[in-house]
Amino acid sequence: MKILPINIYSAKNKVNIQNSQNKIYNSNPIFTSQNDRFESSPKSMIDMQFESLENKIANNVQPYLEATKDKFIKVAKIGYDSQEKLKIVQSGEQRLFSNVVSALKNDSFENAEKIAQPYKQYQNNIKYFEATAKNMETSSFSTPEIQNYIERNREKMYQNSEEVEKLEPIYDKVEESKQNMLEELDKYKFQNRKVKDLADVNKSATVGLLFSNYQEANDIIKEFNNLKNGYKNKSIPMYQLEKRLEKLHYNVDDFNPTSEKKNEDLDYIDRFLEKNKDYYATTVSKDYLKSVYEKLNQKSNEAIEKYSNDLDEYIEQNSPNLNQDIIDKTIETQNKINERLNNLIQTEKNKFYEQSYKDFQKNNPDF
Repeated sequence: MKILPINIYSAKNKVNIQNSQNKIYNSNPIFTSQNDRFESSPKSMIDMQFESLENKIANNVQPYLEATKDKFIKVAKIGYDSQEKLKIVQSGEQRLFSNVVSALKNDSFENAEKIAQPYKQYQNNIKYFEATAKNMETSSFSTPEIQNYIERNREKMYQNSEEVEKLEPIYDKVEESKQNMLEELDKYKFQNRKVKDLADVNKSATVGLLFSNYQEANDIIKEFNNLKNGYKNKSIPMYQLEKRLEKLHYNVDDFNPTSEKKNEDLDYIDRFLEKNKDYYATTVSKDYLKSVYEKLNQKSNEAIEKYSNDLDEYIEQNSPNLNQDIIDKTIETQNKINERLNNLIQTEKNKFYEQSYKDFQKNNPDF
């Protein structure tokens, strides 16, 4: 083809193409020949490359696809079927897990835990105090001041226990209800060997397809068609077209339908199809999976409702007569004792680290 004179110049990294009629094309650069006049000429280098690629694909790649596509389509169908069934399983399991999470946060359990919270905090404060006191018996940070503080305040940590312990039965009931409910909910899982088999089949099918040369051959033909259409429609910049054509040439030349790797791929596919020749007759159906998870979800919700109602009834019948002011002041006193104890220990730690740093500087003046 003969093209009228075209001047190309660069300005600020943009390529401008100006033809003899002073029309400017802004691109990087893209074929836009609508306003140029062409005359018949020998095939361009690009045309010859496409022709060469087309012949190679027709001789090497396309026959491989035609000879193996039925097998790979069967694998793909099994892979898709198992994938869709596993989605149902995953969705069902997530729904059951959500039931457990929401159950522990429903109004019944949250209300009961709120009532029992002072008892829990009271006991935790005592545990922390005693654990710290035991640690101070052998700690290098312990001082007479810290030991005296512990002994002076131990009795205060246990004061008003009679009032706070009125909440112990409610606390125990909440913990017992949670444990029993979670144990029951844990039973509502689809324990079926065929679900694991589905996962194994799906994994094998995915491996067979993703790492097979069938996929490679498909990609070659897809890229060839994309490039040819882009060239025809002038929608691909020339520098991109040439680069992608070069890569495609390499991939086509490297494709050997009789290589040992391709034979291994086909052996893998044959073994897969033989192993799963009765797949559709033996696997669980989608309707069955949906039905199972609907029933499990129903049982799960019924169990949650049962334990929630039981807890509500217990709270209503066993709410103690509490002096909330005494409980609040007791917890506040405990918190202050533990906070002061922490501050005393931290002060000794700071002294130790400061002295260690001074000793290091003294012994290493040039450091």
